[in-house]
Amino acid sequence: MKKTISLLLCAAMTAGVLSGCGQKDTASETVRTENQEQENTNGAAGQAPKAEEPADNKDAAVIRCGITVSQNSLPAEALEVFNESLKKATDGTVRLEVFYDGTMGNERDVIEGVSMGTIEMYAGSTAPLANFVDDFNIWDLPYMVDMNKLEDAYAIMDGAIGQKMLDSLSSIGTKGLAISHQGFRCMLNGKKEVTKPADAKNLVIRTMENDIHLEFYREIGANPVAMASTEAFTALAQGTIDGMDNILDAFYTQGAFESAKYLTMTGHIISGYVFLINEDVFNSLTEQQQAAVQQAGKDAAVFMRNRAMEKMDEIAEIARDEYGVTVTQVDTQEWKDASAKVAEKYKGGIDTEYWNAFYE
Repeated sequence: MKKTISLLLCAAMTAGVLSGCGQKDTASETVRTENQEQENTNGAAGQAPKAEEPADNKDAAVIRCGITVSQNSLPAEALEVFNESLKKATDGTVRLEVFYDGTMGNERDVIEGVSMGTIEMYAGSTAPLANFVDDFNIWDLPYMVDMNKLEDAYAIMDGAIGQKMLDSLSSIGTKGLAISHQGFRCMLNGKKEVTKPADAKNLVIRTMENDIHLEFYREIGANPVAMASTEAFTALAQGTIDGMDNILDAFYTQGAFESAKYLTMTGHIISGYVFLINEDVFNSLTEQQQAAVQQAGKDAAVFMRNRAMEKMDEIAEIARDEYGVTVTQVDTQEWKDASAKVAEKYKGGIDTEYWNAFYE
């Protein structure tokens, strides 16, 4: 099926118009990732699908990308940067068309679609990619990236190791363009200020349905509970759980600061993000268009990184000043040491070069 679809796609590109080549099949397994958890956070339920405004050039090649969040989200902003960069560099001969609010399926659905060639591009979390390329599990390991040492991490992402990660995506028929992130996961609770790992002992903390994330909280003595984000905010308000784990944007947009007043800036797991395109589609472009697509990915990645950290600072300030939340900075090395056994447990399944780059 993949071969047939790829041939059709290439033929369509030769004619000057790239379009979808059939409807995707619904994946039998739904993988919940942080982007999917925020699916209803930034946009109204039942909102009609929105797509990027068409370029003036009606003969432009169209790259379609589906994301699980709304048009007001950070990923949507980054993809606007991608599209503007792409249109400018190609004089409008190639443009991006974005579909919001999960209208193309969840993140795993989109990855499968890009792999098969029924969708052209994926922009989303690194978490579901681990289902296809094992080494991507490294992005969920605690303190794989220290939010206080971002320049070091960015040098790795943009260097030879990062390129090796992107190149590994060819194993599923895709071309990796750039690596970014949406900020860092932190801990919010309604019981007490948490400064050291020991302070989290016995706190019932919600986290996403991910074994690594659950093990992190067990290792520091908390009682983690796997729960969907939408359910967790209600549970927090009712006192069913003591606190929760998420990125700050989710805490803010879903009203968690009204129920819990202790925010600990653990930054224990980076919310990794990747831009990739179907390999056959990429190869069907001219050299100039290929270069433009790659540069657009880099431009979008840099924008997202910078904006994500700005938003973390902005939301932490809002939480403190407008909601009366105690915002606690921590010694991230102390927390990294306390949870080191979690990373070590998964070390054997990670490429040695990747491990050494981030952990040694």
